[in-house]
Amino acid sequence: MKKLKLPIIAVVMMGFTLPSVAKVTLDDVYKADAQDRADDLARNADFIARHNSPLTPNQNPGASDDGGWKTLYTGNTVSPITIPSGVANLYVTTTTGQSYFIPVVAPPSNFASIKGGWGGYVYARWTGHQIKGESKTVQTPHFHFGDRHHNSYTTYDTHTQRIGITRIMTQ
Repeated sequence: MKKLKLPIIAVVMMGFTLPSVAKVTLDDVYKADAQDRADDLARNADFIARHNSPLTPNQNPGASDDGGWKTLYTGNTVSPITIPSGVANLYVTTTTGQSYFIPVVAPPSNFASIKGGWGGYVYARWTGHQIKGESKTVQTPHFHFGDRHHNSYTTYDTHTQRIGITRIMTQ
């Protein structure tokens, strides 16, 4: 047992003395990490250069800081507008005056809505490959009770609501 204790004690003592012998300074760490740091900075500079375009395009045609945005459609429609392949992002303006940033990889969804006079909604939609608005006309009945001289009757109110697409820009 005594023979086993001596090597164990020696190993434990070496564990305490080696760290104090091998002194590492901050300059040594910087030197050892210099190449990895330079590689990380180069990768970061490449990433910034690729992704430095603005998410919101400049609305003035021919602006120098447009970030690669191109106008695909201007007008006022509820018809579907197909987005060409190779597009990364969309910037859509609706007849509500609001603008929406939509990544092409986003799942199909309604991105804008207006409440109609009948209580329902009309929507502007991203279908996954098209942008489209919506127009709806709804007739709502109103029942009028009669009195002893007149019969009851129903009238219908017509409600129309529309949300159109006025501009699509692609990046």
